[in-house]
Amino acid sequence: MRKKYQPKIKRYGTFRLRFALLALVSSVGLLPRFMVRAEGCLDVRIVFVRGSGGERWVDKNYLEFKATIEEKLKTIDLSYEFIDLDYPAVGVGINNLGVMLGAFFGAGEAYEFGKSVKTGINNLVKLVNNSACPNTKYVLGGYSQGAMVISKALPSLNESKIIM
Repeated sequence: MRKKYQPKIKRYGTFRLRFALLALVSSVGLLPRFMVRAEGCLDVRIVFVRGSGGERWVDKNYLEFKATIEEKLKTIDLSYEFIDLDYPAVGVGINNLGVMLGAFFGAGEAYEFGKSVKTGINNLVKLVNNSACPNTKYVLGGYSQGAMVISKALPSLNESKIIM
């Protein structure tokens, strides 16, 4: 009886192909979540930094930012959370003329306004750089004083964690 010819499977080649696919997929962030997400970690944390005088969690700009992003995320399979950065966001204007003048004459770095910005920078850097979840990415958004916080914090942030 003749043996049926069965081609030998090159395991080495198959392994290389699988490894190459794994490398490609992981480099573009398409690995299945169970392979990259540590237990209890999210894929994305979306951080909003309020402008001068904005109230935490109820600021209209924060709520619009959140609603817009949530609408876009409906079709994407990601775990995420929204964070309204904890910092004073001290108000400026006619009601806070001293703060406004201090912000203007201190170029945003002195007096009560400057302290608020520095607190925001420190809190943002701690939030992003000291995360126990190494694969979690961050989206940053803000306006006015919040934009100043983000722009001044960027050089100190772990750039591999920020989605641009």
